[in-house]
Amino acid sequence: MKKAIAWVLALVLVVLAAGCGNASGSRGTEGSGAETRDPDDSSEPTVAVPEELAEYLTQNGDYWFLTLPVSGQRVSIARNDRRLIDKIDLGLLREAEETLLAKIPSNEQGHSFSVAAGSGQWVLYGEVIVPINPPRVGEDGMTSGCGIDHDHVYLGPVTISK
Repeated sequence: MKKAIAWVLALVLVVLAAGCGNASGSRGTEGSGAETRDPDDSSEPTVAVPEELAEYLTQNGDYWFLTLPVSGQRVSIARNDRRLIDKIDLGLLREAEETLLAKIPSNEQGHSFSVAAGSGQWVLYGEVIVPINPPRVGEDGMTSGCGIDHDHVYLGPVTISK
């Protein structure tokens, strides 16, 4: 009888753990195809796309992307920010991207951009990976990793709203 109770309890714990793992949302990058979403909110936000931005916006299923005008990189647009797309100014976006691109060091090992709307203002951010030369040795003896052989440098935010 004790073994049966132990098995039932173990099964309940496994089911609960699986349910918790599926309930946690994540916001990913373009490649991950994941975006945080309220499972009870199936409505698409009302979006007014300015004509000047139409050629820079793409939609892939439920996911929206903005192609940056200078580099051509695509950045994802959060579901909750879509209703504010009409606030993005193409000229300011171009200037912001050029400003951030000018700050990227020549020894970079990669860079990416992201956009976000907060308090009705859109901003463009950049992230650059730069090498540490010579590399350090981590506390655990590791010779590669963040803060050991490279660092992440964050650029921005630069306002891209009207």
